[in-house]
Amino acid sequence: MRNTMVFALAAVGLGLLAGAFTGCSHTSPYYGAGLGRPEEPYVGLGDIRCRVLLVGDAGDTEVSAATLECLTEWASHIPDKTCIVFLGDNIYPVGMPAEDDAERGQAEQRLRAQLAVVQESAARGIFIPGNHDWADGKERGQEAVVRQEAFINGALGGGGHFLPEDGCPGPGWADVGDVRIIAIDTMFWLYKHHMDTDDCPCPDQGAVTEQLEYLLASSGDRHVIVVGHHPLATHGTYGGFYDWKDHLFPSTHLAKWLYVPTPVVGSLYPLMRSRFIKYEQSLGSPPYQHMIEQLTQALATHPPLIYAAGHDHGLQVLKGRRAAGYLLVSALGLDKAAALSHGGDTLFAHLHPGFMVVDITHERRVLLRVVEGPPNNTVFQLWLNTDASRKTP
Repeated sequence: MRNTMVFALAAVGLGLLAGAFTGCSHTSPYYGAGLGRPEEPYVGLGDIRCRVLLVGDAGDTEVSAATLECLTEWASHIPDKTCIVFLGDNIYPVGMPAEDDAERGQAEQRLRAQLAVVQESAARGIFIPGNHDWADGKERGQEAVVRQEAFINGALGGGGHFLPEDGCPGPGWADVGDVRIIAIDTMFWLYKHHMDTDDCPCPDQGAVTEQLEYLLASSGDRHVIVVGHHPLATHGTYGGFYDWKDHLFPSTHLAKWLYVPTPVVGSLYPLMRSRFIKYEQSLGSPPYQHMIEQLTQALATHPPLIYAAGHDHGLQVLKGRRAAGYLLVSALGLDKAAALSHGGDTLFAHLHPGFMVVDITHERRVLLRVVEGPPNNTVFQLWLNTDASRKTP
């Protein structure tokens, strides 16, 4: 009897904890106060001076194929004015293996699906690495990144398509029309194994942030978009949010199809992940927090208009903090274990495959759109406050 009561009390306690940390994911679009689904596009193609497309986590072709077709369509509208930035995790699950590896063919296939968007549209393409490109954080991840860079540059011809270059932390950069794109390899802060940076222009964290500050300060009157795989803020799983399915079916984190109900006991997994076990790829981990602090301090010297990332699956538009005018999370990859909520800084959130479009007009206004598909559907758009972007004194 006593054991039964103890178990019952424990169950109630865990249930209350689950209720404190759980909710429903935004499987329908969430709009911040005063915002809603757009009715008509604000600008036509003739009004656009420069277009940047942002898509992350596209390395799972089973998930991304249909949306990549929509991305190709957008990139084909004005290819000579368009740059597509792939925000990392370009190859699931462990990056680009060696040529004699049995998994090499599948890795090449997943990368070719994204390269085809660039080749078929004739737009410019830039790829940055994510944690899966770094062999999912395992040893010899830097070699996997260098192999991916060689494959991409070989397919597209010439260099400059993979940033930062040579397995270095960066920052790399490219001026595209009225936009300066600055790329940082955020795994530099989160990788647990040895990295060889002796021959890199910026071999340590201090040099990376110092160069980042210089690139921001020297951007002239260009709008600046800083890109890195890991977000500086998110309300998804990596930010500590777990919905009711995570508490009832935690086994889906082991396999997408493994729906084994474990009520009450199942709440231990998200509780431990969000509060006690600090996975280095999650925002709550000490190395991730250190990265956020260092990057925020550097970015705040001359805040860019946008900091864009992938990593946390789904689509989020967040009000900027010290680091940037706006924080974007554009992660195409989507699985049944993903979850997404919102916070006081959320302007838009949706747990759905898609990508983001940043258009700069001839009048230097900046329009952000969130596009989902198929069908090709603009679900959110907003004129960005360019006062958040640094101007030349």
